[in-house]
Amino acid sequence: MSNFCPDWIFNLCSGMIATEFISKSTTLPALSQKYTEVISSEYDKIEPALFEEAAEQYILMLNELEVGEESFNYLTGFCCYKINFVNPKTKRNLTGLFSKELKGTASPEYNINNAKKAFKAYIFAMRSKQMELAPPGWTIEKDITIELLKDVAAKDVGIENLFS
Repeated sequence: MSNFCPDWIFNLCSGMIATEFISKSTTLPALSQKYTEVISSEYDKIEPALFEEAAEQYILMLNELEVGEESFNYLTGFCCYKINFVNPKTKRNLTGLFSKELKGTASPEYNINNAKKAFKAYIFAMRSKQMELAPPGWTIEKDITIELLKDVAAKDVGIENLFS
């Protein structure tokens, strides 16, 4: 039976990869491989190239907006938003007996176009003051309740992934 990663988790991971890429000295392929390895422990495997392309698209969009050093804040804001909200008016429910947010899907709902749309929608909502950036000091490692994502955020890229 298929167990594909929910769309919002794919978008969140792509944002986490882009954030790590601009804040650490490592490559998109190495980061994408790291996320693929951890996510595939819970869901069907996502090809690292898909994560890499989505993260690259996020970075390219920020480059087109010419936000410069604010790119990190936009990306962490997107990650914070994806964890906490379904949309600007609906809070994401990650706890409780009936939460379905982490449940895998029968077919993949994630793709590059959906990832780009989600990021573009966040930027639009943020720039039109419907959403805010992440609170100062917010980090995924400290503020996420999903152990799988906390683990991948805290995990360093292995030396074997740097040259793949």
